[in-house]
Amino acid sequence: MEPINEWLHGRGLTDDVIKSSRLSWNGDELVIPVFDENNVFLFNKYRRNPASTEGPKYRYEKGSTSALYNAHTLQKVKDDEPVFICEGELDCLLLNSKGQHAVTST
Repeated sequence: MEPINEWLHGRGLTDDVIKSSRLSWNGDELVIPVFDENNVFLFNKYRRNPASTEGPKYRYEKGSTSALYNAHTLQKVKDDEPVFICEGELDCLLLNSKGQHAVTST
């Protein structure tokens, strides 16, 4: 995954969040695994190489349906803590890197 780490760090993601969210690099795309509220794997979402402008920015595995990204982290939220609703997975992970709780729709 090393080729993409510099880009992810530039977006503000920490190594701990990169690891805990199980982001990976398949050689061409950033792989963003999506889990349900019980931390059961649902599907992968793919983000094209940030160095490229060709093709769609994101793609999904065939048969994927919408899900609440980062839902499994909501079990850690205390009653008085805010939960932010973000535009996308990387925004959500940025807030996690800053110690905040966040979710987004895939």
